[in-house]
Amino acid sequence: MTIVQLTDLHIGATHAGDPAADLRAAIGAVNEQRAGSAPDAVLVTGDLVNDGRPEQYAEVTALLATLDAPVHVLPGNHDDRAGLRAAFPLGALEPDDTPADAPYRWAAVIAGVRVVACDTLIPGTDDGAFPPEQADWLDRTLAQDASTPTLVAMHHPPFAVGVPILDAMLPAPGERSGLAAVLARHPQVRRVACGHVHLAAAASCGGAPVLTAPSTWRPQFGLDIGDPELRILDGPAGYVIHALLDDELVAHVRPVDLRAG
Repeated sequence: MTIVQLTDLHIGATHAGDPAADLRAAIGAVNEQRAGSAPDAVLVTGDLVNDGRPEQYAEVTALLATLDAPVHVLPGNHDDRAGLRAAFPLGALEPDDTPADAPYRWAAVIAGVRVVACDTLIPGTDDGAFPPEQADWLDRTLAQDASTPTLVAMHHPPFAVGVPILDAMLPAPGERSGLAAVLARHPQVRRVACGHVHLAAAASCGGAPVLTAPSTWRPQFGLDIGDPELRILDGPAGYVIHALLDDELVAHVRPVDLRAG
C-alpha cells in the first residue's frame, strides 16, 4: 500500500513563481514512480488553492485529474469549504443534508489503510483550530475501527516547528492537548500527516508520530528557529510517500526537480 501526500498547492497564487507549473512537475514525478512506489491513492492535505475562488478550484481539479491514482482532499486555511465541497464532493462519506460550509471531514479505507481526515480551518484567518467538538468526532470515528492501520490527516500540525510566525497559527495548546488525549486512546493510528508549514518536520502527539510535508509550490519556508522574520527559500518543493511495510507506516520525503517540470 502506498499513499502519496501532496500539500499546499496554492493554485492561483501570483506573488511567487507559478504554482500550477510546480504542481505539474510534482504530478509528473508521482506518475513516474515505478512498481511498489506507484500510489494507490493521493492525499492532498489542504491549501489546494490560494484564495478559495471557484476558478482556482476548477484549475486545481483539472490538474489533479492528471494523476494516475484516485485523489482525496481536505481543507487548509486558504481553502473555502463550500468551494472545496463543490469541486470534490464527499458523496456517501457524509449525510446528504450536510451544509456546504460545514466542516469538511471524512473517513475511508484506502488500500488497506484507514484515512481519517480532519478540518482545522477557521474561515477568514490563517490560524488553525481543533475544538472539542472535532476531538469528539475523531474519538468516535477512530473507535469505529480499532484494527485497521490508520492515518489521521489535517492541515495545521499539532506541534511547534520553531518558526514563530508559523507556530502562532497552530491550534491552541488546549486543543492540541485534546487531540493528544484522543490519539493516546487509539494505538491503531500509525501517523498524523499534516501540511501548512511548507517544510518537512517530525514530532509526536499522544504517542502517534506526526509528519509535515513540504509544499509542491517552489517557495518553501526557511528553518530559522526562533527568528521572528519568515525567510522564503526557492525550493526544494516535494511530497511524501506513505508506505505500509510489515504493518508499519513508513514515510519517505521526496524532493521534486522543478527544472524537469
